[in-house]
Amino acid sequence: MNEGKTSRYFKYAIGEIALVVIGILLALSINNWNESRKLKAEETKILMLLLQDLKNVKLVCETQTANELKNLKSYEYLLGKDENRLHILKNPKIDSLFYRYLWGVGENTIIIGAITEIQNSGNSAVISNENIRKRITSLDLRLQAVDDIIKDRLTVQQLSIDAMSLKISNFRKLVYGASPQKYDLDYGPENDYETLINKSEFLNAMAIKLDLTDSVISKLNELLGEIKNLINEIEIELKTLSND
Repeated sequence: MNEGKTSRYFKYAIGEIALVVIGILLALSINNWNESRKLKAEETKILMLLLQDLKNVKLVCETQTANELKNLKSYEYLLGKDENRLHILKNPKIDSLFYRYLWGVGENTIIIGAITEIQNSGNSAVISNENIRKRITSLDLRLQAVDDIIKDRLTVQQLSIDAMSLKISNFRKLVYGASPQKYDLDYGPENDYETLINKSEFLNAMAIKLDLTDSVISKLNELLGEIKNLINEIEIELKTLSND
């Protein structure tokens, strides 16, 4: 009889242990499911913020590229045929035109706040898609390349072209052309644009600006391509997360 009771108690104990183990495993499973759900929610939030930021920056980048192309075409036209320069000399807003030729230079850098936030907070690990993480790194390198070439162009402008501009032109008159009657100044004599437009210093400066602007456009196009690819990757990933 004692052996019978022992056997029943042993089976009962095994059953109790099994129930406890099953309970623990179930609790762990629920906990893991909850953690997974939280991580997916956090990942979705991060990707959505990044996606919106990328779309906004894409528009900024496209606008900047269009402006750079416009400047490039103006330098190219100036450095083209002799009749192009004759046509420029007949422009009624020639002071303003030469102000942009000599002084105008784009210096805007492009920043993607969401990427900076992800890198600073260490939240990149939350993004499960390895390809997206790689593209974020690649995009960051493209941003740095654009920033570097824009800074290089600005340095050339400040160290070389600005100094040359002050020597070969009456810059006060160029200021008047850019902002007529904004200041109560003696704007000085008219510039001899016919002589200025054929000076080797001026034409060399425009050739330098054309070359640097072409490099900026090239880097901007590379950046735009990377932005578009990352936008596409994120949109696909968000659809996958929403279906899980």
